[in-house]
Amino acid sequence: MESKKAIRSNVGAQKVDDVVVEFNDESDEESEVKAEHQLTSSTVSQSMHSAVIRIDLESSEAAAMICRTLAVDKEPMRSTATRILSTEGSVLVVNISSTDRKYLQKSVDNLFDMCDLAKQTYDIVGGYELNAEKETIARKKKRTVRNSNLSVVENGVP
Repeated sequence: MESKKAIRSNVGAQKVDDVVVEFNDESDEESEVKAEHQLTSSTVSQSMHSAVIRIDLESSEAAAMICRTLAVDKEPMRSTATRILSTEGSVLVVNISSTDRKYLQKSVDNLFDMCDLAKQTYDIVGGYELNAEKETIARKKKRTVRNSNLSVVENGVP
């Protein structure tokens, strides 16, 4: 067993607890390009279906908020679809790919439902404004005046 470890480490791989860890001197870009060009029987038999969706959300703040909101919603475990979310200014860019067209269709449908819900929520919550300090003080004074008037009426004094 000792000799196998030595041989593996010489060729750039080391076995650690039944896991083979490979070391590569090539840059990450070169290894990614080589990995893309290597075709296996599983990738040949399963073609990838993909959709790139660009949704204009009218402001970069809304796009960023909705992107973060949708990123939390993961695909179901049984789904073969993968989603990549990003923003370009006020545009939400979604790249969905799957080996099964049905899962791609369901993922796109779910994306539009969730995006619509997130946009409606953002519009409603975004419409709220914080009260200015003067408005808050004025409301407190009105409450105080109303409460003092109620206590006077309760005591029978007009």
